[in-house]
Amino acid sequence: MSFLKKNKLAKLKIKAYSDDGRAVPVGEFEAMFNPTTLSKKYEIKYGTAKSLGESDNTKTYVRNFPTEISLKLILDEMGVSGSGISLLKSEKTVASQIHHFLDLVFYMNGDTHEPNRLHVEWGDQTDGVLAFDCRLASVNISYTLFNREGSPLRAELDISLISDEEVSKRRRKENKKSPDLTHQRIVQAGDTLPLLCKNIYGKSMYTTHVARHNRLNNFRNLEQGQTLNFPPLDQLLKSGQV
Repeated sequence: MSFLKKNKLAKLKIKAYSDDGRAVPVGEFEAMFNPTTLSKKYEIKYGTAKSLGESDNTKTYVRNFPTEISLKLILDEMGVSGSGISLLKSEKTVASQIHHFLDLVFYMNGDTHEPNRLHVEWGDQTDGVLAFDCRLASVNISYTLFNREGSPLRAELDISLISDEEVSKRRRKENKKSPDLTHQRIVQAGDTLPLLCKNIYGKSMYTTHVARHNRLNNFRNLEQGQTLNFPPLDQLLKSGQV
């Protein structure tokens, strides 16, 4: 690797795609200044199993929440970063940069009728700071400087991104392909059997089969705290339930 390539400043990039496999690119947004801080949130949800007459509650794993990333980007038409570093004046206005950003990450894609899928990267693919398949959760834009005509010269974007990995990739990470693996879930408020099936199998089409496996008379009315078993698909196939 050459000295110039090794010491080249790597800019954070947000790449937009119209498909969940990230194979059809739509466009790209490059940060004017790299973020000075970046936070990642990992969260696990547990249910509480308590037997009659027992005072201790046993925490039972329910699921992992999608990873969340929060970062701040600064747009400055005068080319001055938050730390006072002065660069060449930007040829693009702050308003046009924000419009481009929202087009890629927030507004609905006319072909898919939903916002684009995103891939955020910072650094190279081997030892970069970040490589993250995600979607926009929220963005808060603060305008902090204006010219005499009232046009913004500076803006700060507080961005929240939520993980959006393909089901196959997520299962490989979570080692969910074992044929001997049976999943058990404790029903939480808001849970539905189709949603649980989609989270575990990647599709909700197995809802009625799982309902029969658990001997549910009405799977549309799950009881909070109820325990459900989700057998491996090959077991459902062998039992003739699929």
